Amino acid sequence: MQIDWAVVAATFLGPILAVIVTLFHQRRHALKQVQMGIFCDMMQWRRDTLNPQFVSALNLIPIHFRKKKAVITAYSRLMDTLSDPSWNVTDAIPSIHQKSHSDVANLLHELSKAVGAEVDYAVIAQGGYAPTGWINETLAQRDLRDRLALVLSGEAPLEVVLRPMPTDEAQKALTKQG
Repeated sequence: MQIDWAVVAATFLGPILAVIVTLFHQRRHALKQVQMGIFCDMMQWRRDTLNPQFVSALNLIPIHFRKKKAVITAYSRLMDTLSDPSWNVTDAIPSIHQKSHSDVANLLHELSKAVGAEVDYAVIAQGGYAPTGWINETLAQRDLRDRLALVLSGEAPLEVVLRPMPTDEAQKALTKQG
């Protein structure tokens, strides 16, 4: 009886190679899912770049897109803009804000190509819906926080208004009306 070594090798190596190919495919699929999740999170919040979900997704780009040169280049450009000292110069804020908006749109465009769901730059830059109420609420919270910080640091006074206490007769009149 002669042993056919090709059959023996195929019997043992076939399942091993099948597992290796399957694991490779699963790993690649998982990476694509993570990359698509990052892209979707950033697209969802592109009009509110201070949103924690946007920032979290942005911070994952160097890890999950490290082999995508165009994405890493766009990411680096955005990070340079975000760390620009001009943010501390009041007169420069509008122009640096516009540059950061453009850099975000460019990064999202590169991400869209990397995940296989290419979205035109103009659609990204002009698109996205953020209700005015969100913006107004954010501005009101920021204003309140800034004013509170001034009071707590002693740079602004805390104004207190004293009003006379209502008399018993005035209180009775209010009770009858209610």
